[in-house]
Amino acid sequence: MRVVYLEGTPQLLRQRLRARVGHFMTERMLESQLAALEEPEDAVVVEVDRSPEEIVAEILARLGLKNC
Repeated sequence: MRVVYLEGTPQLLRQRLRARVGHFMTERMLESQLAALEEPEDAVVVEVDRSPEEIVAEILARLGLKNC
């Protein structure tokens, strides 16, 4: 089993939260979640500052899988 850790800066995560409509997660909740976050060891770390398609392509490449 491999763990993929999607990493983003607090600023980017805040920006994306603001763009969501009707989602339960708030900016205030984000701060507490980031404070409690323990980054996984031995994970494939992928930055989320790109499009979902680019992120998926990187994950698949890093795991040695073909793009589905």
